[in-house]
Amino acid sequence: MHKKCQDIKENGLDNNYILTNGTNAKHVNLCHELCSSDISSRIECHGPQLSKAAVFTLLLHKKNRKNPTTPVLHHLSWPRIVIKSSASNSFQEIGGSDQMYWQTTDQPLPSREDLMHEVLNYVQQSISVEEMDPLVTSLLQQVPLFTSNNKLNSRLAHKYLWTLIKDREFLMTLALEDLNIFPRLLGTCGDFYGVEHVNTLKESFITPFSLSRDERLSKAIHIIQFIEKLHSIWREPLHLCDVKMTHFGWNSVGIVKFVDVDTVMPHSSLIERLQLVPKCEFDEDCAFFDCAAKCNSHLGICEPKRTNTNLQVVCKKIFLGETVSGVQLQGLLQLNNELEKDDSLREAITMCITSPDMTTQSLLHALHKAQDVHGF
Repeated sequence: MHKKCQDIKENGLDNNYILTNGTNAKHVNLCHELCSSDISSRIECHGPQLSKAAVFTLLLHKKNRKNPTTPVLHHLSWPRIVIKSSASNSFQEIGGSDQMYWQTTDQPLPSREDLMHEVLNYVQQSISVEEMDPLVTSLLQQVPLFTSNNKLNSRLAHKYLWTLIKDREFLMTLALEDLNIFPRLLGTCGDFYGVEHVNTLKESFITPFSLSRDERLSKAIHIIQFIEKLHSIWREPLHLCDVKMTHFGWNSVGIVKFVDVDTVMPHSSLIERLQLVPKCEFDEDCAFFDCAAKCNSHLGICEPKRTNTNLQVVCKKIFLGETVSGVQLQGLLQLNNELEKDDSLREAITMCITSPDMTTQSLLHALHKAQDVHGF
């Protein structure tokens, strides 16, 4: 990190403050926080993640949370942020190119217009976004690529920009931030980026629930309301393809966020992924984590349709309990066999798991009814 901070400073990339308030999103350059001498004392480690070179929670400097004259994160209300850095090979989309213009040192770097064209083409191949130009403009603001007279800042800036763009989670976070259902992007420093910290349902899969029964019912209702939004909040439905208790969280004002944006798939992207599976023999060959699909064994291809729903997966893995490394964990609504005490809710959860036709409204009705039942 020390060498990276030196490179960032020498290339003039440590003083780029970006604030955008039109959608309540706030972006800043995080280098003053990440490159401070006391950073090791302000880090809370996370478990390993295959798609990331680093993920950790950073405790912000107290002076930066109190002193309005300090130009480093003083405008943010969160005392902690989550820092991520993409692994070098984390984003290898089918059909994408791994050799980018900046990787050949003797090749001239592009003009602003050529860069816009390069980024636009790459993003179009990577994610499904209707309005591309605002997203690309926002992407190009994340790193100070050009000086005030439109001259190239540095090759390193281009390298960092493309590393960020090749991180699908970063790209999706930026593309979907106006929806306010995923942790907000707060800023960048080189190939690191910071997102909003949330308090997850569980810190790890082995952590026991410390919530009361009423609190767990309330959390369940919030999650179902979140699931309900996914069908219509964007221009096409969004699929949660890696559902875990550690992936649902609540921010500082109590809004539900889903933290694993890397496995959130727009409907068209999920269908395209299914169509690009070269050959299948079993249904499992077509599954993308929790997003199930059917294999046409006669043709050896995946049928372009998801066979389960977000709601089914949540009912099975969050409410009833998931299996991790062969160990069955109790779910949010299964603790102390409480489903056995409420026939109506138990039937609703069972129906939810087995039937893709179960609606969020039906389940919400059962959850609200359970809140009114004395003793649950």
